[in-house]
Amino acid sequence: ARFARPRLVVCRPTDNSRSAVGSGSATMERPPSIPPSPKSVSSKSGRSTLPQVQVHMHKLDPEIVDNEPIVLEREEKGSSRYPVATVIFFATTGFVSGYFLSVWNPGSEGQATKEALVMWIGLIGDLFLRALKCVVLPLVFINVVLSTVDMLKLGKAGKVVSYTVGFYMFTTLVAALVGVFTVICYKGFFIDVSSDIGVAEESVLEQVSLSDTIYDGVFIKLISTNIFADFVNSNFASIIFFAVVFAFAVQKATTHLHLTNQTTASHVVDLFRELEQVLLEMINWILTITPIAVFSLVANAVGKQDDPATAFANVGFLLAATATGFAIHFLLVYCLLILVVTKSNPFSYYKHLVPAQLMAFASASSAATIPVTLKSAIASGQVAPFIGGFVIPLGATLNMDGGGIYFPLATIFLAVTSGLEDQITVASYVMLVIIATIGSAGTAPVPSASLVLIITAYNTIFNTTGTPETFSFILAIDWLLDRGRTILNITGDATVARIVSHLMASEEDADDDSAEAEVKRTSAARFSRLTNPEGASMRKSKFRGGQGGPSSGGEML
Repeated sequence: ARFARPRLVVCRPTDNSRSAVGSGSATMERPPSIPPSPKSVSSKSGRSTLPQVQVHMHKLDPEIVDNEPIVLEREEKGSSRYPVATVIFFATTGFVSGYFLSVWNPGSEGQATKEALVMWIGLIGDLFLRALKCVVLPLVFINVVLSTVDMLKLGKAGKVVSYTVGFYMFTTLVAALVGVFTVICYKGFFIDVSSDIGVAEESVLEQVSLSDTIYDGVFIKLISTNIFADFVNSNFASIIFFAVVFAFAVQKATTHLHLTNQTTASHVVDLFRELEQVLLEMINWILTITPIAVFSLVANAVGKQDDPATAFANVGFLLAATATGFAIHFLLVYCLLILVVTKSNPFSYYKHLVPAQLMAFASASSAATIPVTLKSAIASGQVAPFIGGFVIPLGATLNMDGGGIYFPLATIFLAVTSGLEDQITVASYVMLVIIATIGSAGTAPVPSASLVLIITAYNTIFNTTGTPETFSFILAIDWLLDRGRTILNITGDATVARIVSHLMASEEDADDDSAEAEVKRTSAARFSRLTNPEGASMRKSKFRGGQGGPSSGGEML
């Protein structure tokens, strides 16, 4: 029954249709530019008893001329969405293939052949990520602008921003505390191997102070001197900040022109909405190769490792501690927040995020996963589109809970294995919480961006210089830990989007005015191409005027 084609029943508006809206029934308006095809309209009589969604329209559609409801059916065509099981199968196959490549020893003469084979296996994945990153930056900019404009029209921009930033900072602070708690529990299992390792090698990372990290990574990045250069350098912080300010300016200018009777519409916003649809269409094309790309990325990442088994043996307890910290944060912070704030089962929402989490594991980049995270969250029907379009891209820059947990773990691991366990004090843990909370916000949403901050925290707390000898252990497995951090990061982004959507929905009046309903309908239509690219069947959303994805929701990619 879950995969049966829903039927959309359109009824004539009546005198009490407004009261029906206030009572919580779904309300949707079909854009006049998308009339139903003749084949999709049929009489109610003689139809089978399929699931139906009743919709009360504010305005009488001129095509509805009789008193009997009509049924709009949208055929489920061949689409670009793949079952989660398919993506998991390709990811598992890629991991197994990569492992056999990593342990394969063709000898000195065949080493070049092995490296070339691994490189070519990763070609499709590399092209996939390059294509996504090419489209993601302009899409993030346009999404933030349009979402901010929508919030300004509703008069809710201030609340959404305050809720979003507040929850992101709260979860990051708690993540740092979870990291410290976890490392205290596991510290006794770390072994001092400093006597077995020779002199430290030259630092492979640029050394920066904590002050420089916060100054350059948090504040200087916000204000751009050249927004076009920031697009080239993928500076997400300044792009998002510029987009928010730009949206305020657009809304201010539009209001001024409207009051002076020069224009009644914002052509800039209209242009951005069209550009967004173009970019979403391009992303749908890219996502059609997701399973193959996941295989390519995972096989390439694992195949590059010389001996994964040996690397895991050296840092097995660090892996266990990191996994424990991630599990604690997910269950006791994310799930508990949704349970307390929304009074709903968190797993009914998280099951929709599996495609985004698989994409995060394959790409190790929060930025590259933004389109899939948006798609999964909005298709769940539990995130308002205009809120998700603002909260999730912002989280890719601001919310790094995975790093907040991992920084204390990695720093204490380096200290213990380097023979500095006696220097670990309560003050060290307090400093770790501060560094992890503030420093993680300045971490770029790209693979392995947190390595520099780990060295910075280590040198700051233990008053050392250079790179510790045991840092090579962390480098050996960072490709895997980085993927775990990315999964937690995008899950946190989607969690905050869910909570903010619920809080804003609970503050709405019982009856929406026509302007607010129009804003919601427009924002829902913005993402309909991403959540429903092939005109798949629509499903009821708890947000009036919103659209969800297919009946399988986030279980399809």
